[in-house]
Amino acid sequence: MPSLFFKQKYLEFILSGKKPLEGRVGYDNIRRFKVGDYIYLNDKYRAKIINIWTHTTFRDAISDSNYKLLIPDATSADDAIKTYESLYPLWKQKQLGVYIFELKYPA
Repeated sequence: MPSLFFKQKYLEFILSGKKPLEGRVGYDNIRRFKVGDYIYLNDKYRAKIINIWTHTTFRDAISDSNYKLLIPDATSADDAIKTYESLYPLWKQKQLGVYIFELKYPA
């Protein structure tokens, strides 16, 4: 079963239910995921992908209504966007696309 890896604080947010959404750029392994797939979080915790949305950039994907579901400790949508942009430069977002996964844990 495929895995997604998270920094510890984000993994804890998912496990506690505070972070049901995860954003990634569309690397080959990310583009292969489908709604209904089961995945492991950090090779340990089983979750299910219950929805996938695609966008051109994180700025397109993140709004005032969803930023806390992606980055629970962000103070604003702009703050969440900056967090993702520090991980994935804008050129990479535009080249690979942005995928937002809705995860169900426990699955």
